[in-house]
Amino acid sequence: MEIYQLYNFAASFFETLFETLSAANPQFKGGFSSYGAWLGTSLAIAGGLWAILFTLQGFGLYYMAKRQGLAKRHLAFIPFASTLYMSKIAGQCTFFGRKMKHAGVFALIAQALCALACGMMIASQMYLYVGCAENMQIVKDVQIVGEQEIVVGIRVYWSGLTGFSNVVRIFYAYSSYVLSIFELAYEVLMLVVVIALLRKYTPKNYFILSFVALFIPLSRYIIVFVLKKRPAIDYEAYMRKRRADYIHQQQQYYNQFGNPYANQGNPYANQGGQYNPNAQGNPNPQNGQTPPPSDPFEEFSSNANHAGEQSSGGNENAPQSDDASHEEFFN
Repeated sequence: MEIYQLYNFAASFFETLFETLSAANPQFKGGFSSYGAWLGTSLAIAGGLWAILFTLQGFGLYYMAKRQGLAKRHLAFIPFASTLYMSKIAGQCTFFGRKMKHAGVFALIAQALCALACGMMIASQMYLYVGCAENMQIVKDVQIVGEQEIVVGIRVYWSGLTGFSNVVRIFYAYSSYVLSIFELAYEVLMLVVVIALLRKYTPKNYFILSFVALFIPLSRYIIVFVLKKRPAIDYEAYMRKRRADYIHQQQQYYNQFGNPYANQGNPYANQGGQYNPNAQGNPNPQNGQTPPPSDPFEEFSSNANHAGEQSSGGNENAPQSDDASHEEFFN
């Protein structure tokens, strides 16, 4: 499927280039008369780029399999078989939290169907644009801007096609819908395999890289090549260790800053869970009762007056309060 994306990009580029040159110079010998050359050049460029990227992915899978001690490492360089071999390197695959058996086999089948549909689309396109060029009608959508006519779109129709040529035309007209179904299945299944592979070799960044590989499928080849020297990691053990480290950090934080049961006033602190009767926070330590905290406004509180009365008791020589002196003054 990736080679077809490269082919479409190259074909669109050359089509725009030749149509622009034809519009600028009416005597230019390009246009739809040389469309076969466009398709052939686009296919050659797409095939060359895909071969380079596929070779990079093959080296990545080869070294991953070598570090794991897997046999038949040459399968990493064989189209279609490399998909199945990638799932073997990735190990257990999951789909929406459920283990998925034979994910590589399903991805291989979807890839083969996509390749078949893409190949038939390219073949039908070349047959129509090259073999049926005399039946081709070109309709240009022109927009007038000022005194100039600007071509904003081109539509191609075929007339007078019968028999096999008409069947090819009908297939080419609806082949994009068939390809979209196979393409969706292939992308989903391939994403399952890629996620399992990335979780094993880059568990910290696998989520972001998986989405990059989903929206930019060609990036998968480069990602696998970059990760070739990384060791394989057990993802479940990695997550258990991260959870344990997180809990340990939280315990250390609360013990240092916010744990109310880790201070010196806790009668159970620093004693292995045993009760400490002499702890500072124990309200009834064995060495005496802890005095209540002093009142910063003791002289203004009512307790001070009561304390004064109790301290004077019935002693006649005790100094009188201010209230008593006031009463004596007004009497």
